Amino acid sequence: MLTGKDFILIGAILGLLAVVIGALGAHWLRPLMNEPEMASFSTASTYHLVHAVMLVFMGYYVRRKSGSRGLRISSYAFMFGTVLFSGTLYMRSLFHAEWISFLTPVGGLSLIIGWGALGVYALLGRI
Repeated sequence: MLTGKDFILIGAILGLLAVVIGALGAHWLRPLMNEPEMASFSTASTYHLVHAVMLVFMGYYVRRKSGSRGLRISSYAFMFGTVLFSGTLYMRSLFHAEWISFLTPVGGLSLIIGWGALGVYALLGRI
């Protein structure tokens, strides 16, 4: 089981990768991609960075509320969702890997579960 510190570390690594990959896309890869590929890459980059930051926040909060199952579910969902959703969009944009497209909605669903679990946790008054 990952700890709050682990989620912060993973979020920091994902954030670093989001900035590096986003910069590569904006400066070096743009001439190699057509408009739909660039739009998909941009979506991946945006979701990647937003959820990396969210994972750092969640790690901090998990450290404060170490017994919280809802926060852990949300954190795992953000982590897996970011990798699956953004990762598959990057692969499709850069390598024309259409075969991996079936995982993109799984990643999106994982992100939705993360936000939903966080919302339920708040509604139950455990924040």
